[in-house]
Amino acid sequence: MAKKGLVSILVVMGMILPVFCFSSCGVLRAYSSGYFDYFDTYSSFTVYASSKEEFNSFAEIFESEAEKYHKLLNIYEKYDGLVNLASLNDQAAGEKVEVSRELMDFLLEAKKIEETTHGYTNIAFGAVTSLWHEARESSEEEKYLPNDNELNEAAKHTDISCLVLDTDNLTVRFTDCDMKLDGGAIGKGYAADRIAEALSDAGYHSFLISLGGNVVSRGHKGETERKKTDEPWLSGIEDPTAYFEHTKDISLALPKSVDITDMSLVTSGSYQRYFELDGKIYHHIISPDSLYPENNFLSVSVIGSSSTLCDGFSTALFSMDLSDGKELVESTVGVEAIWITVGGEIIFSEGFESYTVS
Repeated sequence: MAKKGLVSILVVMGMILPVFCFSSCGVLRAYSSGYFDYFDTYSSFTVYASSKEEFNSFAEIFESEAEKYHKLLNIYEKYDGLVNLASLNDQAAGEKVEVSRELMDFLLEAKKIEETTHGYTNIAFGAVTSLWHEARESSEEEKYLPNDNELNEAAKHTDISCLVLDTDNLTVRFTDCDMKLDGGAIGKGYAADRIAEALSDAGYHSFLISLGGNVVSRGHKGETERKKTDEPWLSGIEDPTAYFEHTKDISLALPKSVDITDMSLVTSGSYQRYFELDGKIYHHIISPDSLYPENNFLSVSVIGSSSTLCDGFSTALFSMDLSDGKELVESTVGVEAIWITVGGEIIFSEGFESYTVS
């Protein structure tokens, strides 16, 4: 799955921190932990809980849901007794495949994201992204670019209308036998939303989770049902200029932090998964227009209530012209963005700065 640029979480991970606020359950403490087991990236969380036992229960829910969606949305590995995206790519060409309600819900959401982003975030783009994945994963000595003829042929098989969903019978069928799904552009965001939903349903009211930089928070720090605080959850935005030789001398005046209380923040960047050939950077975010990575931006960060939507938008905005991207953001309620150009210019959508903390 494609990695997003990591945002810097302004919490101390892996430690137990005392917090001087009280509820009927006793002293609340911030418990944090992290994993490298899911979505080929680092996942972490912080929760305010009254005991180590309550923290352990939170961790069990987090791990269970993260593992579920890691397997369900995997396009590289199949699992016994589970129909996932990899299974569909192998079996759904012309044939109906029965899926779980969880996978059907993801596919339905993916279709909505494709329509909302005008096709710039499209899970049916897998025939193209697989060619770039193979090129990116080749050895340093044998680096190459995908053949243009192969890319153009693959692009003929990216029409998401060929993904036929029967929601009544929970079946999936591809009417284009050469179509492939790739959920990487929204997978971590979708999983983060589902994990947060499960934790909230279990009665947790104050937590922050991150799946490879897809950050979601609920409540305020230390908040429980009976004790409210107003201390917000804050996140930083990764400075992308330090990763490349040609941008290391650029100095960015980034916001100190962003208030993400009850929100999600997702960043797409060219600096996390890329390879260099003949002095040019080729990252993992592939434009549906050119079928190549675009290099107008170093990163795009999106804040909103839905991590799935933020994930889809950050991918789409990275490949769109700035004017088109700003128009998309401004026409979408509850979504704001910040673009960092290759020249080091920082551009905010109209409402993004209302979330920044100086």
